[in-house]
Amino acid sequence: MRKISLAWKLSKNFAFKEKKHFVIPVFAIGIGFAGLMVVLAVIHGFDALLLDSLTGFFPHLLVDSDIKPVEDTNEFIAVFRIGMSEGVLSNGRDFKGVIIYDTDQVGLNFFSKFIVSGRYPEAGEVLLGSRLSENMNLEPGEKVNITRVVDGKPVSTEKTISGILRTGIYQFDSTICITRSRDGSFWAVYLDDPRNAEKVRIKLEKELTGDIYTWTELNGSFAKAVKIDEFFALIITFFVVLLSGFGIMNATLYSVLTRKHEIGILSSMGLSPGYIAFVFWLQAIVVSFIGLLIGAALGGVSLLIISNIRIPLPQDVFYATYLPVQLKLTDIFFAIVFEFFLVTMFSLMPTRYIGKIDPTEVLKYE
Repeated sequence: MRKISLAWKLSKNFAFKEKKHFVIPVFAIGIGFAGLMVVLAVIHGFDALLLDSLTGFFPHLLVDSDIKPVEDTNEFIAVFRIGMSEGVLSNGRDFKGVIIYDTDQVGLNFFSKFIVSGRYPEAGEVLLGSRLSENMNLEPGEKVNITRVVDGKPVSTEKTISGILRTGIYQFDSTICITRSRDGSFWAVYLDDPRNAEKVRIKLEKELTGDIYTWTELNGSFAKAVKIDEFFALIITFFVVLLSGFGIMNATLYSVLTRKHEIGILSSMGLSPGYIAFVFWLQAIVVSFIGLLIGAALGGVSLLIISNIRIPLPQDVFYATYLPVQLKLTDIFFAIVFEFFLVTMFSLMPTRYIGKIDPTEVLKYE
């Protein structure tokens, strides 16, 4: 215990006496830690937004069956008939490709929570996505034509806009149209926890005939896009953090080379090269701890700014309209462990040189 206490005192003394040589490594560690915090928070923010926004609107399960799915527990929160088709919306001035949801009264009641103006549609009416209405300069009460293919032939019907809805996902808000109909070909099933969709599907497949699709299958492109973005973000951040490791290695090597005299004295006192290397490793830990404190403050302020100013994203590229962040304690713990692992690996490399220092050669003129 006394040796550990001595090593701690020596490491602090070495670190603070040579603080000018550790300024750059400290800030490098701080920037790397802050970057890792922000990237992990954004990754979890995208995951949470994908789960909350997408599953809030899109059915968790689509069941192609004549028999209504029934659950003997509280897993289901809504079940109704729905039809999905593609078509063209026009108003005499402009036209745009759209996705049309035909649903019954239960479905309209469910989707009514997304309405931001107007009301849900009656017969001969349609509910439009907010971005779609903005892009085509449409308001509730105006007339539009919806053209789609029925039995191999294009069929156009005139509808009155009853209201505008907003889901929070650009791809839906810019294409969705909802009409009243009892002829939906699927059962739309919404679960209390959308992450259980696969488990519920397996259970329903034993009870019903027909195909059953989960929301993850039908929206795989969203999930894949998020994972690709996350991968490249982590790769970039990894190299930024790696640079801080090289900074610690150079600073530790400089400290070892300029403290040959102290190393010689410690060796002559009977301390082993491994113990002296432990002292310099603790020195790197002290420097890293200061860098982590700076990084935590910098990362916290950055996340606070990002969450408050809501940085906009290109809406035709991302499914989110702004950069989402969600920081978890596990992210902070992971970042700290990763930083200390990196510091340990890079600081141990130059300490191997300590074993090559001959104390008699260093102290022969003392």
